[in-house]
Amino acid sequence: MRRLYQAVKAAEGLEQDLLFPSESTKRRLVNSPGFVPFTSSLNQEQIRSVEMILGCEGAPPYVIYGPPGTGKTMTLVEAMLQIYATRKNDRILVCAASNSAADHILEKLISNNVAEVRENQIFRLNASSRTYEDVHPDHIRFCYYDGSIFKCPPLGALVQCRIIISTYMSSSLLLAEGVSRGHFSHIFLDESGQASEPECMVPIANFCSRETVVVLAGDPQQLGPVVYSKDAEALGLGKSYLERLFECESYRNGGEGFVIKASMREKKTILHGLTESRPARLLKVINKLRASADLDEADIGVITPYRQQVLKIKKVLENWELSEVKVGSVEQFQGQEREVIIVSTVRSTIKHNDFDKTYCLGFLSNPKRFNVAITRARSLLIIVGNPHIVSQLDSSF
Repeated sequence: MRRLYQAVKAAEGLEQDLLFPSESTKRRLVNSPGFVPFTSSLNQEQIRSVEMILGCEGAPPYVIYGPPGTGKTMTLVEAMLQIYATRKNDRILVCAASNSAADHILEKLISNNVAEVRENQIFRLNASSRTYEDVHPDHIRFCYYDGSIFKCPPLGALVQCRIIISTYMSSSLLLAEGVSRGHFSHIFLDESGQASEPECMVPIANFCSRETVVVLAGDPQQLGPVVYSKDAEALGLGKSYLERLFECESYRNGGEGFVIKASMREKKTILHGLTESRPARLLKVINKLRASADLDEADIGVITPYRQQVLKIKKVLENWELSEVKVGSVEQFQGQEREVIIVSTVRSTIKHNDFDKTYCLGFLSNPKRFNVAITRARSLLIIVGNPHIVSQLDSSF
């Protein structure tokens, strides 16, 4: 909370066009030469987005938005790689709403064999509260730690990094080490529709100068900020920075220098209903999938809304040496996809519905949460649960 208050206070020093772009706001652009993509699968919209990012100079923010599967994160990664490869003096800070999403960006950056980001120039900043075991072994070399405790390196080491990846909140650790406003030429905020506006201000308010380029990516129709106070939500904290920008005509009407909407590629999605929600049933489904199709464990994801169910399913899969199957909540899959997604709805009796709705649990209480859950699959979506419960979903969904 102190970090959020500090960021809001620091935002007083930001440019008006960054916080409150209006109809009179002009996009500052510089000439952007053409570029050769590092990612061969980019479509024309994505290429144009990268060109706009490379051509931006300062405020207002540039926004990429659209539904799942439109390559928003891939577009950000391409822009980062272009900046890294062609502008040797530029520095990038990229923030995501969760550790899982930040790790995903790291993986995309280091796996591009064309750009070849040097290991000593990219850094994954982790909070000390994150467990060492939570980080993939291939990513540890990009982190800084003492024993098994993650730390922020000293300023001298930080300023040598060309790309720093963090969650929104953990970026405040850079301020504590003395990283100054204007140090980063570009600040990228991925899944920005999921973060509260004070969270977005942690990196923006502390590190943006007049020349800093801010790029947001997200989907206002997916998960919004988690706000526990109903009063705070009613007074505006339930609306993300991304969503609020669309109140400005330049964003709402699709002004080219301000925003681009990514288009959905065609997807073959199959919905298959089952009637149980026990981990043993999930195991049978996973084994059947792997036996009948050319699927790796990493191609399969399991989404379930309750923490205890996540732990139970993980334990079962570990016992059967299927630990590469990702299991997590809806929030942990935000911005990610798998070839096959299995959604375990857990509830098997109607009597819990009112309880879940009252306390905003499960899938039934939040249409955006449900939307994220059912749009993570590239090829096959399997819902495991009681059809009589699932059918209770509000018709507005």
